[in-house]
Parts: sequence; structure tokens; C-alpha cells
Amino acid sequence: MAGLALLAGCLVVPASLANSAAQAAVGTARPTAIALDSDGTSYVGHGSGAALSRISVAGRVLAPLPLDQPGPVSGLATDSTDRLWVAHDRSVSVLDLTSGPTGAVVRRFDRDPGATCAHDGAAPVSRYGGIALTATQVVVADRCTAALEVYDRTTGDFVVRVPLTSRGHGLAWLRPFAGAPARLFVALPDAGTVQTFNAEALRATSRPSYELRPRTPAGGRRPVPAGVVVDRTGVLTVSDLTNHALHLYDLRRGYSLFRTLGHPADPGTADGYLDQPTALAQHPQDGSGQAGNLFVADLSNGRVQRWDVGGGFTFWARALSPPVVDGPGEPTEPAEPGNTVAPVITRSGGALLCSTGTWDGGTASFGYQWLRDGVRVAGVSGSTYALGAADDGTEIVCRVTATTTTGTATATSAPWFVGTPTRPVSTSPPSVMGTAALGRTLTCATGAWSGTPAPRFSYVWLRGSVQVDDTPSHVVTAADVGASLGCTVIATNQAGSTAASAAPVVPTGTAPTEPTDPTGPDPEPTAPCTGTPRVTIAGGAAYVRRPQVTLTVVAPAGATGIEVSDDAAFTVPTVVTRSAACAVAWTLRVPGDDATAVGVWVRFAGTAAPVVSDAVRFDRTGPRLGAATVRFSDRRWLLRVAAFDVSGVATLTFGPSRTTGLRTVRAAPTVRVRAPEEARWVRATDRLGNVGRWTRVG
Repeated sequence: MAGLALLAGCLVVPASLANSAAQAAVGTARPTAIALDSDGTSYVGHGSGAALSRISVAGRVLAPLPLDQPGPVSGLATDSTDRLWVAHDRSVSVLDLTSGPTGAVVRRFDRDPGATCAHDGAAPVSRYGGIALTATQVVVADRCTAALEVYDRTTGDFVVRVPLTSRGHGLAWLRPFAGAPARLFVALPDAGTVQTFNAEALRATSRPSYELRPRTPAGGRRPVPAGVVVDRTGVLTVSDLTNHALHLYDLRRGYSLFRTLGHPADPGTADGYLDQPTALAQHPQDGSGQAGNLFVADLSNGRVQRWDVGGGFTFWARALSPPVVDGPGEPTEPAEPGNTVAPVITRSGGALLCSTGTWDGGTASFGYQWLRDGVRVAGVSGSTYALGAADDGTEIVCRVTATTTTGTATATSAPWFVGTPTRPVSTSPPSVMGTAALGRTLTCATGAWSGTPAPRFSYVWLRGSVQVDDTPSHVVTAADVGASLGCTVIATNQAGSTAASAAPVVPTGTAPTEPTDPTGPDPEPTAPCTGTPRVTIAGGAAYVRRPQVTLTVVAPAGATGIEVSDDAAFTVPTVVTRSAACAVAWTLRVPGDDATAVGVWVRFAGTAAPVVSDAVRFDRTGPRLGAATVRFSDRRWLLRVAAFDVSGVATLTFGPSRTTGLRTVRAAPTVRVRAPEEARWVRATDRLGNVGRWTRVG
């Protein structure tokens, strides 16, 4: 996934440009299930239960992990203590991964009814069966019948059997989120749907609260969902067996499709291509170097791929051989190169210089590409870029490709602005978009701004005079109902910052519902300030734009004081107090680049409670735009825009020029316009308020 283009909502990911080995990265062992431990090591199941394949986070094939049961592995899941839960036809085994390379069976319980299918060909383990862990239960999708089996997570006792409309495969659990209770997502390959259940009330009479039917991509066939994962930001990823792709949905926006990874509907063997992606695993959004990475069991290619969703590239594609248990062994393959520190641009006279950055994976040779406003500059392939008149007022980035004997990888520098910046000025005020009702998500549209380079945005949501959020979107809580709720946009570039405010709204107390659930989810609970110790940054966001954030701190009973630090050693701790909403104003340590996660650590005086922490990354780069066109279709003019951003694209601004007649609308692959003259220029703003550069509409 070296290059990117978002076409009608589909992120097309080309193959690695210089990795000829990628074309042959096809193995002989077909993966049926996948899970990750806390270090990012992949555990891969197969049709035989003898052992699991293991792959390190860097892509090295490790010694296999022996299993205690024969037969196909229909599901794998790990918990926060690095215990691996393995679903077989008749039982579930729990292995302690911290006990060494061979693991240790700490528990095994029989499944109810514990039957096997008469013919595996009629119920292939690559298409049916799965396992997921909720807060208190273990849920198994039976590969032989259309049902979920629910077990007590502590005792292994059978709890209930939940009928399905057809046999299930991928399962994923999401904690209470955006005003809804905890949810369980179940992929039904034969039905072509992903069903959503209330995970807090699984019963024999349970019915789905929502049914997602993935859209057929251009030139494709009816999607067959297989693997599913969901992260803490509410992004649901679904693998599609027939179209060889991954579809990403935003739960905050009514299960809206906002990205497709792969090359639907064509299978392929190159990096970034898939051939029947049957199962998924995702690293938690924990601020680490692999946060949010997707690990894909690529069935017909007999391999596993590690993908970066935000950056849009393939870390590695590792071919699998049938695992043979013969002692712990050693890694069998060297790692491909991996970037640990991004390249950096510096200026020397009339030229820009690009460093290589820092890489692991062995001795590498380096190639360079230079881009002006996102377009590659032809004829420049070295580490030095001579500035010319065409560069004035543009942003230059350097892309470095590292090549070793085992493969290639690419990293990109932060942009360098050429010229004299001018301070941002609001030319059209911000506005609050969305339904102002309990549990609904409001978006702060930035309005229109002048300024060179294009400003990037940060946000302040105010309930009266009290700050309640600092992200582009805000979920209406019970405390917001009946109060004046507004947002202020702060536009910043190299010349300075300017603020502008939207007209406030007054939310009502009407609770939302799931799209097909007439009863709707429960209202979002107000978190108590005393309970299980925890801290979250900016409401659990994966990315922030500015260092000034709000922490939510819950202290244990009996705590006599709270200290916050920006390092785990508490070198310079700060004693803090909380508002009635558990909120603490805090300024994060600013990293040198957006690839580096920053965190906070909190400890509680007067108790023996452990230190708690949270981490985020900064996103200070606006969305990238590819093709932008206006075409007449179905008796109307449609603006079609290809846009991509790590934190998600929030709005599009377009107009006849870059300064007058501008309109800002919610981002979508197509936008209706009155005439082509209304949309000669377009730019996008991400969910954190970063603004991309203007693009001429073709």
C-alpha cells in the first residue's frame, strides 16, 4: 500500500513499487483464524489443530505454538493478560502466552453441544466459526449450526444459545460507546450481512438491533463478510471474501462506509492485494507503534499481512508453511525494513535536504521522491531538492524508500512550506452540524478561512462557559440537554492563530436509536468520579490536534489526592483536582513528529491502587485529495472527491474560487452541486480540524 487514492469511498492500495519478492509472497498453509498478543505477535490457526503459526510484529516467522487439541481451529482471541483462547469443535482451550514459546494450558472447557460437522467441505472452518471475549463472557460462533454459544468467562459454564439466521464467522465486541450499550458484531457469510447484538443482554430470544449489508464495489459481486474487528474509536472493519477487500464503517455516523482497503474486486499476490481475507485481528489503539494496525489472514494466498490503516501501507506480507512442532526453534526469516523515525527536511541556502530517517531490518539502500502539494516532482531522485519559482507558496514533502535483501518500505517527511506565511482570517463563520439531541454526534464545521499556508484547526466545545470537548465532533450528553452548546474553531499556521465561534445550539433530551432498532440504545451513562481507576485523554480519542486537552480521571474509593505526569517515572508530577464531570485540564508534551505517541500517567495518594495511563498521537496534517471532478449524472451535477486522512475526513469546502462563494458540507464521496461553476476548487478538513490544500476540480 505504497500509494493512495480514495475513489467513491474506496481506498485503493497499490502494490509496493520495488518489492519484486512481494509477487511470490504466497504460502502453502491456509490461515483460518488470527489473534495478537500485547507485543503484536500474530497467532494463526489452520484447518489442523496440531499447532498455530507465529509471526513477530516485525514480520519474522517464529517457532509454532503447539496446541492441546486436534481438529480445525475455528477462532482465536486474546485477553489483556496475554491469554490465548482457542475455539475447537468440541472445546475451548485457554493458553498462557507469558509462560514461554510453547505456552501453557491453564484451562479447557467443553462446548455445548460439542458436536462436529459430518463433512468439513459443507462447513469449512475458513468460512464458519469464531470466538470473541466480552467483559464477562466467551461467545463462540458454531461452524456447524446457525447459533452463538455463550459461556461464563470465569468458570466456562454454558450460559445460553442464541439462534442466528445463518451460520456465523467473525465476531467482535465493543464496550459501551457513544451512548449505546456494549455491542457484539457477528458476520454471517451466507446472508451477506453483519448483525449487531446488545452484548449486555444475550438471550435465547435476542434479535439484532441493526443489520449491516456491505455495498457491492464497482465491478464486484455481492459481498461475503467474514472477519470483523472494531476499535475504541468506533471504526468497524469487515473483510469481504468475494471482493478481496476490507470495508471500514464509522459507527458514530450510522454505520457509514468511509474507506475500502485492497483492490476490489480483483485478487492478487502483491503486497496490499488480497485473495479471500477470512479473518482479522487489530492491535489496540494504545499509542504504540502498532496502534490500530490490521493483521489480515489472507486465505488463498496462504499468508498474513500487516497493514497500517491510517498511513495506508503494508508493513509486510508473510507467507506461511504448515506448522511443524519440533522444539521452540529460532526465527526463520529476516525482517523487512521498518521505519522508526520519519525523514526530516532541512533548508540549506536555496535547496532542501532530506534525511533518511531511522530504520530497522538490516542494512538498507535509499531512494528519494519529492512531492509538491502532493504531486510528485519529475526528474528529482536524490536527497537534495533545488528550490525554484514554481515552489513558492507550496508545501514540499520528501518520501524515502528503504530497500534491503528482504524487501522495501517507505516513509514520508512532514511538509515544508516555501514562502512567507499570512495569518488565518475567517471569511465564513463556523457552524454546528447535526441533530442537537441526547446521544447524537455534532460536528463543528470550520467555515471558510484565508491564510497561507492553509491553516490547521483545533476546537473548543463550550457548555455555557465550561469546556466539554476539544475534538471536531462531540456526542451530546445528559449534562448538555437544555444548555447552550457551541464550538470555537482556532485556525493556526506559521504566521499565527485566529479564533472564530459558531452560533450555539440547545440540545433536547430525545434519545437516539440504532438505525433499525425501534427501542434505541440506553442514554449514555454519566461516568462516576469514583470507581475503577482510569484516565482517558480527550474522551478516548486516538488522535489530537493540539496539546491542550481534557483528561477524564476516575479515582478509587479512599483516594486522598491525584497526581498527573507526562512520564511514567513521575519526574515532575502535578497535583490536580477534577470538575464535577471528572474532567482535568492538561497540556500534553508535544512530540517531534506525529508518529510518536505521547501519554499521561496518573497515581492516587492514600490508596494502593496501581498507576493508570493513556496515550494518543498528534494529527497535524490535513487530508490528501486525489481526483476531484464534476460530472452530470442522473439529471444532476455531482462533485466527486477522493480524500484520505488518518483521523477521518469531516468536511469538504468548495467554491468558484479559493476565497469567495465557498460552501462547507459534510464529507462524502459525491456531493450534489447546482452547476460546475459552483465547484472549481475544493479542499477537505479532517475530524481534528486540519485543512488540506486546495485542489483544482477537473
